[in-house]
Amino acid sequence: MRATVRYAPVELAELFRRELSRAARRLLEADARLARGPGPSAVHDARVALTRARALLRTFRSLLEPAALRCARPELAWVDALLAPVRDLDVVAARLLEHAAPGPGGRPRPLDAALTAALAADRAAELSCLGSARSSGRYTLALSLVDAWGDDP
Repeated sequence: MRATVRYAPVELAELFRRELSRAARRLLEADARLARGPGPSAVHDARVALTRARALLRTFRSLLEPAALRCARPELAWVDALLAPVRDLDVVAARLLEHAAPGPGGRPRPLDAALTAALAADRAAELSCLGSARSSGRYTLALSLVDAWGDDP
């Protein structure tokens, strides 16, 4: 049987605030890296931070105004939907590079040029969508919601 740790509401609110502040900081840092150049690690870090923030909001939903949370959830899901296809393509590209690594004879395995070009074109298209969204007020609002709740739920 697992012991359940009980927190007083003030401690719970402080835990939520601290963890959401950390996730918000990481999300904003990753977003700044995305602005400088959307490399795979920036996309990954933004996605991880956003996932953590969404999980915290879901877990600690009793600390938040229900109406505000109902408004924020779709906005954060929208940002995630922008990041997800880019990250998926990055993962596929990395796996292809692993496959192309030298085999037992030390010779690299050939990659299909058409496939790598298609992946690069798909990533460029998804990055274009992400870039357009990043310059929108909706994107800015979604990130600011996470940041604001980290300061004061």
